[in-house]
Amino acid sequence: MNLLLNFILYNKNMSKKDKFLVVLLTIVTLGFCWLYWHLKNKKEQKIKKEGVNIKLPSNIKVVELVDNLGGKENIEEVNASISNIKVLIKDKTLIKMDKLQDTKFITGIMISTNKISLVIGDYARKLALEMNEYLEK
Repeated sequence: MNLLLNFILYNKNMSKKDKFLVVLLTIVTLGFCWLYWHLKNKKEQKIKKEGVNIKLPSNIKVVELVDNLGGKENIEEVNASISNIKVLIKDKTLIKMDKLQDTKFITGIMISTNKISLVIGDYARKLALEMNEYLEK
């Protein structure tokens, strides 16, 4: 920032109008950056505050997701972070990858030998809780 100010103040080739535009656009850009991070932080705080009290949308079906992961018998453990669900599995050949990829609420899939990570979004913790409840039945 200091380098930019020195460039603007001591550059003889720039007119006052150009200097004004550079300063104005810098302020606007920083304002948009602040606004973006403020809204993102507000959304994350809301998710942390509500936690598992939020309601899942109607298009997210726990039974269908468990079936696509190979059924109750294939799932050992389900954990969640803010936007991901990590599922420990017994046999990855039982996973229906084509159906998981076609699922609208799953935006990313990472699979390893005994674990699959699903990028869900804001509902990851609630979905993991409901999956664990379904698996315990």
